[in-house]
Amino acid sequence: MKWFFALCNESKDCKRTIEHLKVAVTSARRHTNLEPYFLYDGERDELTEWLTKKGVNIVITQVSFLKALIDNPKFENIGTARGAYLRVEVPKIVKTLNLDDKFILYTDCDVIFTKTTTDIFNNTPKYFAAAPEFKVDDYSYVNTGVMLINVDNMTSSLEEFIKHIKTQCKNDKATHTAYDQSMYNEFYKGKFDRLEPEYNWKPYWGFNPNAKIIHFHGPKIDTIRKLQDTNTPPILMYLYYTGQQNNEGYNRYKDIFDDYTI
Repeated sequence: MKWFFALCNESKDCKRTIEHLKVAVTSARRHTNLEPYFLYDGERDELTEWLTKKGVNIVITQVSFLKALIDNPKFENIGTARGAYLRVEVPKIVKTLNLDDKFILYTDCDVIFTKTTTDIFNNTPKYFAAAPEFKVDDYSYVNTGVMLINVDNMTSSLEEFIKHIKTQCKNDKATHTAYDQSMYNEFYKGKFDRLEPEYNWKPYWGFNPNAKIIHFHGPKIDTIRKLQDTNTPPILMYLYYTGQQNNEGYNRYKDIFDDYTI
């Protein structure tokens, strides 16, 4: 069972992303039998050396449609876009590496794995499976921070998907603050499968003892530490989306994160 994650070394806030990435790898190695693959838009460095020692397969690569991203003035940070869009290349890279897996797991770097994560492969999506974005029961727009990908079918639709991305990058009226996530939601609307929220559980949903992949969507660990240290309530935007008036999720998952910090 393969797990892919990705980063560009020019991404915004790369330093804190790496802190999350190391916790993701440590938790995966401790609790799962996932075989990790790291897609890196950058050169071999201290990060890749650390990952190699942890048994992570390193793939140095760039998105095949890099010019379309560079020419798009709507992206606040092109490095972040380059890292995010690497997930589009995953099906093709799986084929290039001669991996025979029918389904692979992709996650963002800011996740924590639990002991029961790998039963996610009991799902068999037609294209990919993903969980809701902000509201735990709203599948009208999904979060691509955790995706179970059907390699063959995503490969067969990849060319058309990349054409869609290029077109949207040229569209002056389009807004893509969520980078490739909005592209997935547009292009595969009505085609993606539902993934249980427990596989992409957000701290602002509260604490869930049954959560299998914790995704620090929104505030990252440095912000959560500040919120906890100053007894400040969670960011109001996320309270608005979830309707929760407590910060139990942030506090509990911050403590779990710290347990994996090296």
